Amino acid sequence: MYSGRMANVQIRNVPDSVLESLRNTANTRGESLQQYLLSVLSEQARIDATAAVLAEAGENARAYNNVSIDSAQAVRAARDERDQHLAAGYSE
Repeated sequence: MYSGRMANVQIRNVPDSVLESLRNTANTRGESLQQYLLSVLSEQARIDATAAVLAEAGENARAYNNVSIDSAQAVRAARDERDQHLAAGYSE
């Protein structure tokens, strides 16, 4: 799935309630906490990359074709998708 060297990430001062919620979601999904958090981070990175591409495409379209595509709206849509995905993960 991933190639090359992998980094380690450490998050300090996570409230107990947040950690418990994340652990519960991971358990519900049949994953370790590490597996679940990696999937959440990977999904966020995908959404961020998509939002950046959409924003750039919107800017390029306006610059070269005089087409009215709102890049801010595209970024908002990508963030809404992310928020819905995260909310679904916490409610499981």
